[in-house]
Amino acid sequence: MKQAPQLTHVRISDRVLQIGDSVGNACTLLLGDEKALLFDTMTGSCDLKEYVESLTDLPLTVVISHGHFDHVCGAWQFGSAFMNALESATYTECRRILKDIERNTGIPLPEKLMYGAFRLDFQDVQEGDVFDLGGLRAEAVLLPGHTPGSIGLLVREEKLLLTGDAVSPQMCLFLPESLPVRVLFRTLDKVERLPAERILGSHFMKTFPMTHISVFRKCAESIGKVRGYPYVFPPVPEYKGTVWFYDMHDDVIDEPVCVITPPQL
Repeated sequence: MKQAPQLTHVRISDRVLQIGDSVGNACTLLLGDEKALLFDTMTGSCDLKEYVESLTDLPLTVVISHGHFDHVCGAWQFGSAFMNALESATYTECRRILKDIERNTGIPLPEKLMYGAFRLDFQDVQEGDVFDLGGLRAEAVLLPGHTPGSIGLLVREEKLLLTGDAVSPQMCLFLPESLPVRVLFRTLDKVERLPAERILGSHFMKTFPMTHISVFRKCAESIGKVRGYPYVFPPVPEYKGTVWFYDMHDDVIDEPVCVITPPQL
């Protein structure tokens, strides 16, 4: 059994901190004048609550981008969180496969999480809902594709869009709850119209320029036109897909750019 991942953070700006663990997951802490907001909570294997409290003593709101285990499972430490109601089925499936995830990754998960020995109250968050933190506002934006109820947060003061997994250089559309590629195109069109200059996802410790939406669109357009490779999701091997690489190493964002679709494509 591996040790629990360690937490670190980087400062995206004076009011935006990105917290990451040592296995590639991240979440975002927004610091207003009166309140703080935590966007996503990673896997629940670390004491995220204690870590956040070491960074701020402001009253905290937790918002979850979507119901996958590496975004929602740390929410049990906080007691309540906002998540779009469309994600309830995804969250239920997440809870079902936790033992498989622990076994396949070797990362220990707390017994309270594994056996549901906690109370976690979800409140629905919808398009246009605004979290006013005092001098900093985070506006919910529905970004379907990766999952039906994926949301992002638009932080206008920072010209920043938090996307979870809804917009990513490595776009995952192969999961049972993922929507067709045509939905991703609509989401990319929507994101491109937003008043933001940077994108920050929940598996990265850096931002990407909004101008790279055009690259992500070209990547999706390349499906079926380039060679696809079989893909197996290591934490849950029953989830399989086909990965389509557009660029093995994008010079601007220093990341591979690809889309993973269901294996039938």
